[in-house]
Amino acid sequence: MLVVAVRTTPSAAGADPAALATAQRLIGSLNAQDTTTLRKICTASATVVDDFPPYTWSGPDACRRWFAALQKSLSATGTTGLKVTEATPVFSDATPSRTYIVLAMRLSMNVKHKTASQAGDWTLVLHKRGSTWRVATAAWAQRAP
Repeated sequence: MLVVAVRTTPSAAGADPAALATAQRLIGSLNAQDTTTLRKICTASATVVDDFPPYTWSGPDACRRWFAALQKSLSATGTTGLKVTEATPVFSDATPSRTYIVLAMRLSMNVKHKTASQAGDWTLVLHKRGSTWRVATAAWAQRAP
């Protein structure tokens, strides 16, 4: 997946702190394998894009279905202990009800009992309803090793 943001200087300064807190809750729920929180963080019509089949999930319970597919993919490749070890906001843009955030991330894991890591960008689009931010879109792009 190609993500292009046209800016002279990438910035995360414009991100609403509450939107960033929602992104951190998303990461925390992933690390804790907490599907209950994951479901609450996502909108009812969320879309998730990731680098394993079927590559896209959308609609009701998309985040939960994506996480179930992630667990299946990890198991099939002998990957255990997946954790987000770094998540740095590198770019954001916002309106009062929508926020676009790019997080530079590092994942750590064990693949067939060997320590491994992966770097990539997680692009999130959050929608605000009332005072609550929810994830409407999440797209992962792995960086070349």
